[in-house]
Amino acid sequence: MGEGRPKMQQANAKNGFYASTLEMIGGNGSARTVFDGPGSDSVASRPETLRKRDRSDGLARARGEEWILVVDDDPMLLDVCSQMLEHLGYRVMPANSGEEALELYRAHSALFDLVISDMNMPGISGAELTRELLAIRPDLPILLCTGYCESMSASQARAIGAGAFRLKPMPIAEMARCVRLLIDRVH
Repeated sequence: MGEGRPKMQQANAKNGFYASTLEMIGGNGSARTVFDGPGSDSVASRPETLRKRDRSDGLARARGEEWILVVDDDPMLLDVCSQMLEHLGYRVMPANSGEEALELYRAHSALFDLVISDMNMPGISGAELTRELLAIRPDLPILLCTGYCESMSASQARAIGAGAFRLKPMPIAEMARCVRLLIDRVH
């Protein structure tokens, strides 16, 4: 489990919360689960496809084709976030650590339009990664996310240069709007 997650969320993951979220966006795109947990909107989903839902809640306007570097030390959350973004049309490069993300960014800096990073990771934290990436490209949009973080607030995240700070897991509609807004600010 990711180091930044408190024991309660780790227990939720073991009880199927994060696995249910993965099921919801996997396979044929059927929405059959409930988003429920810290930072979520507790939205119950009916058996309908995400494509139908996209039209009804404005996700169609929040789609894109840009490249996003996604960073999380929790493999399940990294996969869920990557799948959500791919469903929205984005191209995703996942990284399991701040160190891997920094290496990928240095090798392919012109490729990325946005970075989404977990805040609490062993080694290079999301805050440290933000500082390093902005030293390379000051206008890079960065979304910092956390399931639990007492040491960082949205205002502190903005002070170090992050474009936004959100609690995870994020419902797909919130992620879509936030990603599109951050990318559009720069382009």
